[in-house]
Amino acid sequence: VNPASKYYPADGPNTLTDGVRGTTSPGKFWHAFDGNDLIATIDMGQQTSVQKISIGCLHSYLDWIFLPQSVTYEISNDGTNFTNLGTVDNTISPEEKSAITKDFRLDFPEQKARYIRVTAKNIGVCPKGHPGEGKPAWIFADEIMVQ
Repeated sequence: VNPASKYYPADGPNTLTDGVRGTTSPGKFWHAFDGNDLIATIDMGQQTSVQKISIGCLHSYLDWIFLPQSVTYEISNDGTNFTNLGTVDNTISPEEKSAITKDFRLDFPEQKARYIRVTAKNIGVCPKGHPGEGKPAWIFADEIMVQ
């Protein structure tokens, strides 16, 4: 829904599903969203059994990159009407100084779906006390994995 930053386009939209994971360094394997939520819908091509979905995200305090507040997963068979499967909340403080990667994983009873929508909620702005306090925060995402 919100386009990735022109400064961090990774290798295009397929980067979110190409199986290549990013490292703790911001680089070409990451899609970046400046001040916006990441909202991505994947078309699996046909109805498929699904029981686990995750997305990998980066936290790098000094680069103004923060983990999402939460990630919500939804499924659909028609691409219009979605069912909410659940939300995974972030458990790591925005003040964490170490660069880390985190998978936001949701396990659920097996269901059939063709479309999967992932919404990673941006914290909005850099937190109080941060060098970029009040400026837009970044979300970096590398991979959406569906099993």
